[in-house]
Amino acid sequence: MSTVIEVDLGPGHYAHGLEVNGEWMCALNPAVATDERIQALVRRFMAGEGRDCRKCRGCIVGTAQ
Repeated sequence: MSTVIEVDLGPGHYAHGLEVNGEWMCALNPAVATDERIQALVRRFMAGEGRDCRKCRGCIVGTAQ
């Protein structure tokens, strides 16, 4: 499971993933919580970074259907 923080990353920027002390951390735009289209975009972005949100399930992106 990752650590997740919610932060306004600016227009059109929905997520940023990084590793801190060997643990994955995700910064998510507040819009991610309510928009399924954005959640799908974030899942694809994280997959491109080598992360599988559905396995992590640390936030709405991983637990959304």
